[in-house]
Amino acid sequence: MKTMIEHSNTKKWDQYYEFGQRIFFKRNSIIYEQGTIGNGFYYIHKGLIKIVTAKTKGGEKILSLEPSGQLFGEQAMDQEPYFSTAIAVDDCVLYYFSKEQFNEIITRDTEMLNLFMDSTIGKIRILADEILAKGLTAQQKIALTLIKICTTCNTDKIFLTQQELANYTGLTRISVYKAFKQWKEAEIIDVVNRMVIVKQPDALKKQTVNL
Repeated sequence: MKTMIEHSNTKKWDQYYEFGQRIFFKRNSIIYEQGTIGNGFYYIHKGLIKIVTAKTKGGEKILSLEPSGQLFGEQAMDQEPYFSTAIAVDDCVLYYFSKEQFNEIITRDTEMLNLFMDSTIGKIRILADEILAKGLTAQQKIALTLIKICTTCNTDKIFLTQQELANYTGLTRISVYKAFKQWKEAEIIDVVNRMVIVKQPDALKKQTVNL
């Protein structure tokens, strides 16, 4: 069962599936790379996408995690190079809409333009939340991130490594390791084959307050 937000977005976008190109990507597949030029955007029908950018000293920084029901790659609509790379965290089903298809649809159906703008506004709100989260402790940030992924993706299994979580939260891998060690001992989470399993969501939520 999808979350209320995901279900609502899917019901709105499914009327446009016939105009897009349905594409399947296996876990860890690259959808597009930083520096390449695109000509459209993607809608996530199923799966989780991580948006990353290369660091000047090597490695990557996770900018965002996009669950089903969301858009990504919108910056390519101006046909400028991508400033980030998109990677499938798990097996994904996407719909690709070219700039030409988008323009053709919105000339006769403004609802798609409204959905596109809603997605942009939603990402601005998420950015504001992340700015506010800078005042949280390391454990609060990690717990909040895990809860957000579980809620938006409606799953208790997260295919992210400790290093990827560190990159996403802006913390060190040691901070993530310490939190995981404590939560594993309390049987709040488990880690199996580089996958985080949230065993007690309510207990994890409590880690976000009064630590």
